[in-house]
Amino acid sequence: MGVVIAISAAALLLLPLGEGALASLFYAIGWLMAPLALLILLLTDRCRRFVRAMLSFLETSLGDGVLRFVGLLNAAFGVGLIYVGVYIV
Repeated sequence: MGVVIAISAAALLLLPLGEGALASLFYAIGWLMAPLALLILLLTDRCRRFVRAMLSFLETSLGDGVLRFVGLLNAAFGVGLIYVGVYIV
């Protein structure tokens, strides 16, 4: 997971995204993701325990409908990112 975040951070920081508010937002997100990736890579066991505890809490406290709705929102967000990526290129 840390490697994926590191690659995403590098892509957001190094790719020429142009000018504008959206490019600045992606650049800022890249700078936020870079230390997060380093933290995950250095503290692997603690991060793994935290993520597993958080996921087990969400599985027991949320209903199936809410989880499916969150999954739908994540899929829509992914489609939006693909649209933005195709629009920039």
